[in-house]
Amino acid sequence: MYLHWLLLGVAALFTIITMFLMIPRKDQVGFRKDQSKNHFRENVLMKQINQVVEKRTKFSKRYKLESAALQAGISLKYSEIMIVSVVTGFAFATIFGFLMNNFGIFLIFLVLGFLFPKQVLEFLRNRRVDKMEAQVGPFMHMVLKRYDSTGDFGRAIQMSAEEFVGEEPIYSELQKTIRDINLGINVSEAMNDLARRCGNVYMQRLADYYAIASEIGTEDMQRNLLPQAYIQYEDHQQIKRDMKKELSTVKRDSYLMLGMVPVFILFSISVHDNYIQFMTETFLGQIATVCVTIVFLFCLWVITKKISAPLEEVKDERI
Repeated sequence: MYLHWLLLGVAALFTIITMFLMIPRKDQVGFRKDQSKNHFRENVLMKQINQVVEKRTKFSKRYKLESAALQAGISLKYSEIMIVSVVTGFAFATIFGFLMNNFGIFLIFLVLGFLFPKQVLEFLRNRRVDKMEAQVGPFMHMVLKRYDSTGDFGRAIQMSAEEFVGEEPIYSELQKTIRDINLGINVSEAMNDLARRCGNVYMQRLADYYAIASEIGTEDMQRNLLPQAYIQYEDHQQIKRDMKKELSTVKRDSYLMLGMVPVFILFSISVHDNYIQFMTETFLGQIATVCVTIVFLFCLWVITKKISAPLEEVKDERI
């Protein structure tokens, strides 16, 4: 009995610690956070894990997941996310498998726990990208106007960033871009990194147009080509607003219907005295619990991954 609760306590502790590592934090001291992360990654064991993962995992898969983490406001490598996923997988399986006394639930939550960090990243990413989308348009407008007057795109980004002080998350991302430019990174590369962190197709388009214009274009071409990204952004906003209005109703109804499942379970527990015992100790009840859990998790995945996802995503040629 004591071993049972000890295992539950250890699993819960691992879950709390690993989820705490995924909480986004504000970058208020510049390099301090990056230095602490780099110190961790310089560990010999982590270097070996990273090398193994990079050799055995496709670049496109690693790039996509690491981009999702950046868009969620968290800087994690693919191997780090996998370590967190393995830990949460065993923690979820241990906790719920013991509590429900159901091997099927154990297997389900083993898989669910492994996928849980990715779902957390997806949720944070969707919310952050949607918020940043409303900030991308004004930034593009400001930077283009300042570039038109100064002729220096890096300087235009710096001047425009001052207008977004306190406006998160765009301000933090602009500060990172300015820091990269001040460190000597090419403006085109810095803009590509900014577009990757923003997860906005029009920011990526602006970065691509600037790269093309700066390499092969004249000054007139630069001034005519770059505004096209903002024009396309503005033209598409009304369509997206209409689509979001339609999807918001579907999303709300989906969450309401999904929320009725735990409500029904709580109602059944309050009405039937032997409900928990039946669902956890009888063969028929365990099968029903597994089926309900699978359907519930699948519906939650559809809502989170498909319905609540941003309407547009950046398509990077490197993947």
